[in-house]
Amino acid sequence: MTFSLVTASLSIHNVDKTARRRAIIEAARVVRSGGYLLILDLMGYLGGYQTILRSLGWTDVETELGGMKVMFGAWPCQILKARKS
Repeated sequence: MTFSLVTASLSIHNVDKTARRRAIIEAARVVRSGGYLLILDLMGYLGGYQTILRSLGWTDVETELGGMKVMFGAWPCQILKARKS
């Protein structure tokens, strides 16, 4: 089964580094060609997610700061948007 859109919001950072890698790989696996992966997570984690996706051959991967409207308490969040070729 594949999906046009897979999302995760403030969740992946809650597991250890190995499990985070597995989660990103699994999310990438179930996105169909032309589909999107959107991840909202705490600042500091998305660089690792981006590295994993690029190692899987994803080229359309970008991150941005969520801004004042996307905060977890005082901790800023980032948004990763990736499109599968």
